[in-house]
Amino acid sequence: MEYNTNEFVLRFVKENFSDASQELLRLAKNEIYARHGYIFRDPALKEYFLTRDWYTPCYQAEEFDESCFNEYEKANLELLVSLGA
Repeated sequence: MEYNTNEFVLRFVKENFSDASQELLRLAKNEIYARHGYIFRDPALKEYFLTRDWYTPCYQAEEFDESCFNEYEKANLELLVSLGA
């Protein structure tokens, strides 16, 4: 997967997640938010993303603006949600 700064530039397809666990789907979905500085309330997600070098927490949930997502991220989120993330 390629990254353009903190944005996804690759569109996922359903087959990418054919054997994925619910936890992997959850992490994939939340990584899109994390790459834009979302601060997680869920302690497990917070702990997980704080271990990533690229993660810089900046925005509380009430401050976060989903309009920051590019077309690929929006499509990826839609797919991941449809798969149960």
